[in-house]
Amino acid sequence: MLELLAENGPVSAEFYLYQAMIAFEGRGDAEKALKVLENIQETDPGYPQALQFRIQLLAALKRHNEALEAAAEGVRRYPGLARFYILEAGLLAESKELPKAREIMEQGLARVPGDADLHYRYGLLLREMGDETGALSAMEQAIAKNPEHAEALNYLGYTLADESRELDRALVLVQSALRQDPENGFMIDSLAWVYFRMGRLDEAWTQIRRAVSLVPDDPELWNHYGDIAKAMGKTNEARQAYTKALKKKHKDPELIQGKLRGL
Repeated sequence: MLELLAENGPVSAEFYLYQAMIAFEGRGDAEKALKVLENIQETDPGYPQALQFRIQLLAALKRHNEALEAAAEGVRRYPGLARFYILEAGLLAESKELPKAREIMEQGLARVPGDADLHYRYGLLLREMGDETGALSAMEQAIAKNPEHAEALNYLGYTLADESRELDRALVLVQSALRQDPENGFMIDSLAWVYFRMGRLDEAWTQIRRAVSLVPDDPELWNHYGDIAKAMGKTNEARQAYTKALKKKHKDPELIQGKLRGL
């Protein structure tokens, strides 16, 4: 079909992008999608989007080095587009090249300082590197650039609650995040956790039950469910929740086992 259309005159980049998306998202054929993208020329205005999609396809195919080369090409060609710094740094982080990933992100922040998502992703990288203070500062920057950045609002609100500080602000932050994404189970979990830290147990219970109904397979949510249930004297429900957290491979099984022994 594509060859037939090409014979009848120029075909737009948007058409090829659409066909590539159908190949990948509709049929799961990443190789076919890559082949279709080859029709989009470097001089075409749609090339940046095609290059971004190509990087994502190569990553999906586990062709890491090719994906990394394509992401580096994006940074070179389009230094004003934050998405390519994010993609290159993400690929470097996947291969545990964290200092290199940080260097790329900092290049991006120098070139595109107003991009909220770049600050947010930088914060996630700093957290992975163990710099929680830096991560929180980056989240503050993301929110300053975009006060409706739901993920940064949620991250900061949850972290404040987890540290039992600035709880009134934590509540405002998480509620603001939920206004952007009201059915996000992880953000609802954050709201439950803020209420729990505030001692508003009935509200915490309502929200944690909503959260696990939306995200039933996350072990940390079941850990929170257990803590809230225990605080409310619901021992059987707490035991069931902690057991689920273990079954779903919680990152700290000894912590959960200790909570079970303490019931």
